[in-house]
Amino acid sequence: MFTRSGQEWSRGPALTGAGEGNEGRFGKSVALSADGNTALVGGPYENNSLGEAWRFVRSGTRWTQQGNELTAADESGAGKLGTSVALSADGNTALIGGEGDNGGIGAAWVFVNRPRVDRLSPASGPTGGGTKVAITGDGLTGTTAVDFGTVAATSLTVDSATQITAVSPPEPAGSVDVTVKTSGGTSAAAAATGTFTYLTPTTTTTTTTTTTPPPATPPPAG
Repeated sequence: MFTRSGQEWSRGPALTGAGEGNEGRFGKSVALSADGNTALVGGPYENNSLGEAWRFVRSGTRWTQQGNELTAADESGAGKLGTSVALSADGNTALIGGEGDNGGIGAAWVFVNRPRVDRLSPASGPTGGGTKVAITGDGLTGTTAVDFGTVAATSLTVDSATQITAVSPPEPAGSVDVTVKTSGGTSAAAAATGTFTYLTPTTTTTTTTTTTPPPATPPPAG
């Protein structure tokens, strides 16, 4: 992986696919998302030429493989999946070709990366809204909406493919599911890790006690 700063190119880490066997030809085809933070790499000769592809995401300077390798269960023969690969601009939709499928007739498969919410921080806030919540998970690039229950977040910022920041809207007290929407779909609801709890603000009552001094004793009659 190489990145450019001005006129200078610098070399980053070499990517390798977890679980790759011998002579899988990893790197035969490659693709990047528009922001350069998601990579798709094909290895058409992996697994006796059935072929596989691997997805990687970048956070800072670190690249991490996301999930298991991509395969097609309906290949006909040695399909060589991964002969060609392409990614949508947001990195959530992949098109992977297999030139050897069905005796060389060939085929292509579409894979969609549905967003996933793993953690909210913080996971609670006041009913008046306004809590800035860091949402971590996967497939968050290109997020178009974040809902707290059925109410949209008042604002959102996509930090990376694995994190976004959203501001909670006003809601009644109780727990709601936080869901994320991208071109890949909507994250699953009702996951314990994706629940935000609205808390009723506590009020403090101050009681002031005033003590009245006793009346003055009149002087004795002279």
